[in-house]
Amino acid sequence: MVNIGDIIFQILMPLILIGIAGVIIAFIIGLKRLIQKQGQMKKGFSAWSKS
Repeated sequence: MVNIGDIIFQILMPLILIGIAGVIIAFIIGLKRLIQKQGQMKKGFSAWSKS
C-alpha cells in the first residue's frame, strides 16, 4: 500500500522548487532592469538618442 501523502509530496516538491527558482530568476531580472534604468538616467538617455 502506497501512502497518498508520499505521492502528493513527490508531485508538489518539484513544483515548489520550480516556483522558487522562477521567483529568484524574476527578482534578478527585475534588479538588472532597475540598475540599467538608473544608469541610463545618469547618462541623460544618450544611449537612446544614438539608437
